[in-house]
Amino acid sequence: MPNSTAELVNTFTEEVESQFSFLVSEYGFENESGLSDFKGPVSQLKTFNPGKMPGLYWLIERYNRPGIRVEIGYGDRELLIEAAWWFQDQQHGFGMWEILNAADLNSKGIGGGAWVNSSEFMKRTISDMAISLKKNIELFVNPRKELIDRALEIRGQRLRYDQDKQRELDLSHARVEAASGFRKKNYRKVIELLSPFSEILSEADHKKIKLCRKYEKII
Repeated sequence: MPNSTAELVNTFTEEVESQFSFLVSEYGFENESGLSDFKGPVSQLKTFNPGKMPGLYWLIERYNRPGIRVEIGYGDRELLIEAAWWFQDQQHGFGMWEILNAADLNSKGIGGGAWVNSSEFMKRTISDMAISLKKNIELFVNPRKELIDRALEIRGQRLRYDQDKQRELDLSHARVEAASGFRKKNYRKVIELLSPFSEILSEADHKKIKLCRKYEKII
């Protein structure tokens, strides 16, 4: 049965501060917690009342030491728990799973979870994250440049893949509208819809544009 927001927030802060205490006691981090102000890559943390949480929130347990920042976050969006890691003055951090992937290590435990709507699920999720971090702690407290470069490379590949898939989806939608325009003899609309995708059009698409240009007397 789902717990109340107050119960979940209390469980989150208590479990993170307990499970991740080794960052403070063994690795010299300092802990602070609060609500993100959603401004900039390093959010200012605001005080909060578990019994009066805003409708939109991202609760952060932050661990700092010179040059390194670790954040465990929990929010209303999909009741998501995730962990992020910053090194030196990077404007945008990595998901901890990105670092483990770059090192060819299992990232399942450290990835957090979505729809965390019970205290028991919350405890298991946070415990798995802490165990994975502790097991691989050297990657995060003494990071190698080549590992960060690899993580950036993989991220770039993933973003390019996502962009390519989105572009293919946009073309699919354009084809549907273009087919409707062609049936209605709105040839100019067909040209306008398909031309922006020239580098990924099929031979049939190019022939359709050529035919529409002919009908519209466009050279």
